[in-house]
Amino acid sequence: MLSDEPPEVGSIHCGRAVSVRPFGVFVELPGRRKQALIHSSQIDEGVHFGREDDDESKVKAMEFFCPRGEQVWVKILEVRQEGPGNFKIAASRRAVDQDGGADLDPDNLLAQARGPGGGGGGHGGGGRDSDEPPELHSIHRAAVQSVRPFGVFVKIDGYRKYGLVHFSQISDHVSFSRDDPDEMKVKEIGEILSVGDPVWVKVVDISFDDRGPKIGCSIKHVSQSDGTDLDPSNTKYRPRGEGAGGPQGQQPIGAQVGVAHDGAVDWGHMKADVVQYGGAAGQYDILADSGDEARPPGRSGRGPQQRPPPGMGSGANVAPLPPRCVLAAAS
Repeated sequence: MLSDEPPEVGSIHCGRAVSVRPFGVFVELPGRRKQALIHSSQIDEGVHFGREDDDESKVKAMEFFCPRGEQVWVKILEVRQEGPGNFKIAASRRAVDQDGGADLDPDNLLAQARGPGGGGGGHGGGGRDSDEPPELHSIHRAAVQSVRPFGVFVKIDGYRKYGLVHFSQISDHVSFSRDDPDEMKVKEIGEILSVGDPVWVKVVDISFDDRGPKIGCSIKHVSQSDGTDLDPSNTKYRPRGEGAGGPQGQQPIGAQVGVAHDGAVDWGHMKADVVQYGGAAGQYDILADSGDEARPPGRSGRGPQQRPPPGMGSGANVAPLPPRCVLAAAS
């Protein structure tokens, strides 16, 4: 006998995928007559569809994670009453560990992020979450959805597309080499962030490909206590792939002004502002005065200038030397 009663919200069940549609997967729950629907947004953090994706592609993508007739662990996100004795069950696959059924969303943040009428409750699209990316350099509340060797995916409040926080943007104390195994990376990141953790994030990079926008976020540039922007000038983040410098690329000009490097402070001088004086054995640099043109040594008619003798300056503050006098000795 199958029960007509709805399952408890937050409960976890080992069901069976019975039908894959463009909007999600219907799952048969043990002991229940009513099937649950896993909306496409709740299949896996790696599954995202755009408006241009055709139905066949959507079905194939979801079948990869939920083959028909195969076992699937689900968590009940919502039971929506639609009349006497009629209700719909919204479930999530990505909220449950598929190896053992462990709850990966104990704080029920996925259900909260969906909101009223969110994805999974019917045959519609992604609910009220926007398909557009958030504004660059904006600050948002988010929740950690998965931990990977390269960083963490976060669900940004109000947006359907996930953000990626590269491990270099989690904390200044997190760094890996290319030889470090993925297991170690996941373990170390997991000691700082866990699935379901609420975080503040700053959108630091937005790019586009054939699947839509890619959203790069930073945790370390936002105060986790109140969401204050710790980089209001937007100079501390280096987009990945721009120039040398590892995963973060090249910083904007002036980002390192006032920062000490090997005992010397970088004051942001450009190379063209520097004039070299002295010979090859004892050159030293000074900044060109405003209005003076920096000339490479040997290009002017006067030739390279020499270092003044010790104790002797130059300019208006130096008085001319008196004429040399020679006294004849008395015979």
